[in-house]
Amino acid sequence: MSDILDKTYKEAVKGIQEEWFYSSNEKWYNYIMNLPLNQRVVYMIEILDAQVFNGGFDQYFTNGYGQFAKETIDALKLVKAVKRSEILQKALACVKDEKNSDSEFRKRLLSHDVPELFKDEIINQLDKLDTMYDDLEEVEVLEELVENYLTS
Repeated sequence: MSDILDKTYKEAVKGIQEEWFYSSNEKWYNYIMNLPLNQRVVYMIEILDAQVFNGGFDQYFTNGYGQFAKETIDALKLVKAVKRSEILQKALACVKDEKNSDSEFRKRLLSHDVPELFKDEIINQLDKLDTMYDDLEEVEVLEELVENYLTS
C-alpha cells in the first residue's frame, strides 16, 4: 500500500471500536458514513479488495463488510473502477432481497440472517464473480485508481 493510501486508511480506522464487528447495531456503519469522503472511499475500497482476495464475496458479506456494499459501488465509480463496481453490484443483487430496504439488509447481514449466503446456487454465483473480480487485477489497478483520486 502506498504512503498516501496507508496514511488515509489509518486515519479512517483509528476510531473504530472492535466490539462493533460483533454487534448488530449501526455504530460501525454510522462511523464510516461520517468520515470525510476521501477516508470513507479508501476504507470501503480497501476492505472490499482485501476481503474478496482473501475469501471472496461470500466472506465480504459474511464478515459484515457487505453492509457498505451500496456505498462501495459508488466509491468504485468515483475512482473510475467501473468494472469492479458492476461486479459488486451483481454480488449485492445475489444476496440482498429486493424487498428489504438498505437499512433492513444491513441489520439482517450483521445478525447473520441472510439465508441467501448459504444457498449453493448463490455461493456458486459469488464464486464466479470472485473470478471476474480477480481477472481485473491488471485492468483496473485499484491502488493506482485510488491514489489518482486522492491526489487529483
